[in-house]
Parts: sequence; structure tokens; C-alpha cells
Amino acid sequence: MLKLEPVSIDIWDEVARACPWATYFHTAAWAGCMADTFPGFRSEALGCALDDGTPVVLPCVVKKKKRLLRQVHDYKSMEPGVYGGFMAPRVLAPQETERLAAAVLRIKGASGRIVETPWQPLHLKGSFISKKLSTHIVELSPDFETLQKKFSRGQKSNLSQARRKQVTVRPAATENDIDAYFSLYQETVKRWGETAGAVYSKELFMKLFNMQDEHIIFTLAEVENKIVSGIIALAWGRTMIYWHGAALQEFFKHYPNNLLHAELMAWGCANRFQLYDMGPSAGLEGVARFKESFGAQALDFKSYRWK
Repeated sequence: MLKLEPVSIDIWDEVARACPWATYFHTAAWAGCMADTFPGFRSEALGCALDDGTPVVLPCVVKKKKRLLRQVHDYKSMEPGVYGGFMAPRVLAPQETERLAAAVLRIKGASGRIVETPWQPLHLKGSFISKKLSTHIVELSPDFETLQKKFSRGQKSNLSQARRKQVTVRPAATENDIDAYFSLYQETVKRWGETAGAVYSKELFMKLFNMQDEHIIFTLAEVENKIVSGIIALAWGRTMIYWHGAALQEFFKHYPNNLLHAELMAWGCANRFQLYDMGPSAGLEGVARFKESFGAQALDFKSYRWK
């Protein structure tokens, strides 16, 4: 019978580096940032060894909650609603996933959520309640010239206009840049209204910036030295993930977001990443079409809850 127990950060990160489908969301660094930012959470990884000695780790943040007359530990793999799930240095067989799921359900006084990656479906059943989700993935090429041939005609035109209008792209370099990005984000939240989803504090963006982690790619677009758009991407293993973005509506016709995504893809190609995950589209057809104009393909995955 498998039993999941806390593992050290060293083991956590060792398995994250070896796991073919792991993302930056699976790392101790990301979990630690979430625990430091959101009140009541602590980071924790649960792990065990399979019959052949293969290590398995489930990265989490945990929060104590009161349920009736008792306390429960609410495990999230991973916050805020991003990829998590079991990591291992090899593909897990369905029967191994079943045993790991059973071990999760045996955690005393626990409830939680696990968000799988599209590359390691969990197929959890029984006491797990699933929700279908979807993301858009661009398969990167060894060189960007080959990749951009798959862009739509309209997207190629938009990128040409961005360059003609002298939109420039650079990394965020100072805390003042993060202040400017947060101002863009506040404008974006106001524009999106109820469809904006979770709203984050400036503290989170500042923490990510001050980590000075090479896997966190904070990129800004400028027009005449004015920051008009920005993207936070996370690069780990074979996958780059577009996690967060914001822009000023008045500069949309300069196509800064388009150029930011194209430049990130070019960087990913040059650094031998295989996938650029552009994230869920919240059911918004216009957002999905924007991603598909870069050649992105929809890919489903699931979120699972247990009590």
C-alpha cells in the first residue's frame, strides 16, 4: 500500500527537473511564492516510491480550514488553479496512477484539488470530481523562421505593423517596471470586468520579479519609451507557459501583445524549448482565435477535487 509523506525540497526539485511533463508550476520555488503571497498557505510536497523504486512527488500548497467541528487540510496542486499533479522521472502507468490516487484519499482529514497537465492525464475516478478544461499549445520548431510560417496571414500582418510602428520589446529591469506593469494590469482588470477571474496584488508580481529566477521571463513592450503591454512567462523543462499578461487598450492597434508572444516564441526556439502553452481562454472565442492565429492547437486537460 502506497503512503504519501512529506519530502524535502531537494527531492522535490530533483524530481521536477527529471519529470518530462513538469512545468514551473510544479517547482518548490513557485509553491513557496504562492505560500508567501496568499494568507494561510504553506508549501508542501508529498511523495513515495513505486514498486520499482521510481520516486513520485505531488507538489502542493496547503491551508487549514474549519469544517463543522473539525479542521481539515486543503491541498492545492497547484495554486492559483494552475498545473500540478504527480511528478515522476518516467511516464506513470494507469494502475500506478490509481494507487497514487488511492493514497491521496487516505490522507487523514484532507480535501483538495489536483490540476493535471495535458501531457500526463490522470483519469481519476471514484471520489474525485472532475472538471474539463482546455488550453492552447504551440509546438515550437528548431528555428523561428520555420515556426512563423504557420502564423495566419492576419497575424503576420499585425506583427509587421507592430515593427513598423516601432514597438520595442525588453525584459523588466527594475521595480519601477513592475509598478508600471501593475498599472497596466489594473486597467486590464477594469476592462475585463467579471471575466477577469482572480485578481492579484502587486505584491505577487513584485515577489516574482525579486526572485530573479531565470525561469521567470518578465517581458515588456514599449511605444516611444512608454510601457504599453507586458507578459509573464514561465520556462521549465521542455515547456514555456504564458501565465499572465496586461496591456493598455489605447495601444491595441500597435499590436504590442502580438509582438510579445512572437518574441517569446523566438526565444523559446533559440533555447530549445518544445512547447509554448498559451493557457486557457476562459471560453472567450476571440481570445482562442488570437492564439490559433499563431498556430496554437487546443488541448484538453482536467481539474479534480476530492473531499
